[in-house]
This record gives sequence, structure tokens and C-alpha cells, in this order.
Amino acid sequence: MDKKKINVDFTLDQGHVDWLEQCSKEFELPGIDKALRILLTYAMNVASETSIFEQIRCNFCKDKQKVTRSYILDTPHNEYLDDMVLKHKLASKDKALRILIDYAISSDDKDTIFGVKRCSHGDSCPNC
Repeated sequence: MDKKKINVDFTLDQGHVDWLEQCSKEFELPGIDKALRILLTYAMNVASETSIFEQIRCNFCKDKQKVTRSYILDTPHNEYLDDMVLKHKLASKDKALRILIDYAISSDDKDTIFGVKRCSHGDSCPNC
């Protein structure tokens, strides 16, 4: 995976941001950006695309408090979201990411998502 980092703006529900922050603290990650990259890597390499994008969950559909900010992603993560938008006919990358986070919340398996190192550089990588 090309590890080039890029800044991408996303609009998420406040509940999604809160969950990512909680996971970041719980798994002693450097921040919410890292939590998001781990979740995207999990989605790309482990989870079932159909399970993520073809089931309606709506954990925060009634939450009108949206938050827009810039997140640091790896280039393949951004490309993955672009692909999912086209493949599943989603309105935007924002929507694709909200669906992915809803999937992760509903799976209630943070240990599998955040507790397993999936870095392509190996276990001793100081950056991942």
C-alpha cells in the first residue's frame, strides 16, 4: 500500500467523531486520524464490502449535528472510498465513510478492528 498521506475533508455525524475519539483513546492510538486509517484498512482487507455498504444501519440518522474537518488518510484509503461511492451508488465519500463507521459501531468488535496490527511494514514499524 502506498503510504502517501493526504488531507481530505469529511462531514461526519458528531456521534461518529465521538466513537473514533473513544477508540483512539481506548487503543492508545496517536489520534483520530490513525483510528480512521485503521478502520479503512480493516474495511479494505478484512471486512465484507457487501456487509458494509448494502445493509442500512442508521446509527446516527436522526443526529443533525454534523462536523466537517480534515482527516489525514493514506492515498489508497481515499481511492477505496471513491470506488465504493461509484460501486454502491452512494451520494458522496462523506456518506461512504459514515456507512463504514456505522458498520464498525454495529459490529461491536473494536478489538478485531483496532487491536490487530495490519501494517504492511511489519510489527516493528515505528510509524504505524
